[in-house]
Amino acid sequence: MKKHPDVETCHVIGQKDANGENCLVAYVVAPSNPSIEALYNFLLDTLPPRMIPSGFVMLPEVPLTPSGKLDRKALPSHKEIRPNLATGFVAPKGELEEGLASVFCSLLALDTLGVHYNFPHLGGNSLMVIRLCYRVNKELGKNLSVAHVFKYPTIKQLAEFTENNSDQSHFVMEFGGSGDEAPFFFIPGITRNALVFRGLA
Repeated sequence: MKKHPDVETCHVIGQKDANGENCLVAYVVAPSNPSIEALYNFLLDTLPPRMIPSGFVMLPEVPLTPSGKLDRKALPSHKEIRPNLATGFVAPKGELEEGLASVFCSLLALDTLGVHYNFPHLGGNSLMVIRLCYRVNKELGKNLSVAHVFKYPTIKQLAEFTENNSDQSHFVMEFGGSGDEAPFFFIPGITRNALVFRGLA
């Protein structure tokens, strides 16, 4: 994170997310106040997804103890701070978008959410994505896989995907593959449950 040209300093701390799960939170001092999308995409190019913080908190300065060390007790909770998003707010429209927004907000502990906000950028880690898929399948009757959420991470994208792709063939996901490298095709099967491949993962 400190390699980002706009970041002056950064501390990554382990905390609990909205569901009580362990997560990483980045406390960032950056005078230019970059958006969460900019920081997230920068890290995505250099780190595996599991190492990218689930929350980003922008600070004017890092709180220090009298001895000059990081004062962790003085750090604000990431749950109480609205993230700095580059994407403007667009309210969900229609039953599907509103249903997805309700599930997103419930998992992320937010009151409202625009259709163009990115689930991982808002703190949606891998465990929360699994919960998202389960609840969308159960409450909205739409079949999603974990891979679909990462490929279509906004309410708008997921709504358009589920409306336009209802047959089984669209649950074949392609990963990687560039240049001379062959891609890997993931086929969840009739249950569309990615968890059956947890051993392979």
